[in-house]
Amino acid sequence: MKKKILSLAGALMVSIGVVHAEAPASIKIEGQTVTLARYAKSYLGSGNIKVDVAAYKNAEGKEGAILLFHGVEGDWDGKAVNHQKAPPSFGGYEYVATFKGNPWHTFFARPDTSGTMKYRLFIPGVEGSVELIPSDGAAQLITPQEIAQTYLNQLKMK
Repeated sequence: MKKKILSLAGALMVSIGVVHAEAPASIKIEGQTVTLARYAKSYLGSGNIKVDVAAYKNAEGKEGAILLFHGVEGDWDGKAVNHQKAPPSFGGYEYVATFKGNPWHTFFARPDTSGTMKYRLFIPGVEGSVELIPSDGAAQLITPQEIAQTYLNQLKMK
């Protein structure tokens, strides 16, 4: 009886969308095949800003991510932008995009003095930075495949 209830609970969770995992997918980005992470990450900031992240690795293990921006004032609103993951520094990491031919350090993750990770966003054309917080709820509403598809669709429109 207990097994049956657990099975029914699991089936219900899948049917209402609580479980939203897909097998990691491989796609081509800038001429190389990359494997997307199984789950997306989402971050929220003041002013209704949301950043969805689809992390990936290439065959050599080099990491990157496609960041999908929502609610930002400027050209990147609604856009998915490819980023490389910079080598770790200060116990954290950052994502770097190419903007107008130059590196643009967009997303910073660094621990504060207590060791708690803090996240900051810098957008071209937007003065200053935005503090972000991770959102598991928002991350459950999108997959890395959806973020990557947005990016690939944008490339087709250029």
